[in-house]
Amino acid sequence: MKLFQHPPSVHSSEKATGFNFVVLSGVFLGVFLSTFLDVLPGFSPQPAAAQDLPTLPLEFNPNGSPNPGRPGGRRRGGASRGSCQTGLPLTAIAPAQTTQVQELGVTQVVETVGALTTQAQPMLWFYMPGAVGEVATEFVVKDSGDRVLYQGRLAGQTAGSGIVGVPLPVEMAPNSAYHWFLTVDCDETERVVVDGWVERRTVGPDANRTLTQATARNRAALYANYGFLQDTISELALLRQENVEDEAIAQAWRQLMIVLELPELAEIAVLPCCEVTNAPDEMTPDEMTPDEMTPDEMTENEATEDEAAEDETTEDTLPEMPSEATELERERDGRSILERARDRGN
Repeated sequence: MKLFQHPPSVHSSEKATGFNFVVLSGVFLGVFLSTFLDVLPGFSPQPAAAQDLPTLPLEFNPNGSPNPGRPGGRRRGGASRGSCQTGLPLTAIAPAQTTQVQELGVTQVVETVGALTTQAQPMLWFYMPGAVGEVATEFVVKDSGDRVLYQGRLAGQTAGSGIVGVPLPVEMAPNSAYHWFLTVDCDETERVVVDGWVERRTVGPDANRTLTQATARNRAALYANYGFLQDTISELALLRQENVEDEAIAQAWRQLMIVLELPELAEIAVLPCCEVTNAPDEMTPDEMTPDEMTPDEMTENEATEDEAAEDETTEDTLPEMPSEATELERERDGRSILERARDRGN
């Protein structure tokens, strides 16, 4: 089912012929992203079209946008017996297409998770079922040849569950797809994993100029019209995070979650977190080797060791204070000696 009349790589020589609205079972399937958003006069989401935004509401079908993913992805982490998932599961907020595959007479549903982006290092978005910082995580990026480009973990803190943005830690080459994985260790026996793909595409100069000059609210609709759904998600998620009380943005976000078939996340808060790091977890100076310490940490650690050594030396040199029992024994022994001396003198 096609929605976009032009591929996401748009050039000024291409002529737009309007919007291709998609009808599914007699009903328009779309997200009214711009129904509630401000309209930017003088710019068009299609570079060769008229110099005005199209008549709203804008409709789009996520299944009509190219999906760079490979079959076998996983958007939801599934149910967990561990303590890190007590309600909604770990979820990647990304488009997903499903197909049914039969193997040995058994029908299986296979997901293809992926989206396009214009960014060299886009934001990926996830629902975390627990507080970030309280569970162990792993974040991995591979190229299309399955070569590991990055392996690290989420860094940051949240007070509880919620939607978080994770910047891709590698710079993507144009027209190349990258495979990401996010793993949460629920306990020593269970790991929950989601994975998908993201691909960078370039846009022509007219489209790029339009996106640069548009407001954040309009860019969400423009990206959707071009087919860059990873950027659509990011624009709306950031707007939702920064404008919690804005009902227009909240409604646009709800509609996006519904069309992505993630309605359970429509009312979930978008939290200001996270980064990724491949540095080891923080250790105390006692656990570090000298090579792992900064000069300040080494100085502080040496001072602590000197104080401990001085305490031990003081303990060794101080005279031992007699106990009450020892004094009594000495008195008894003293009386015995005098008595024995008198006895001998007599």
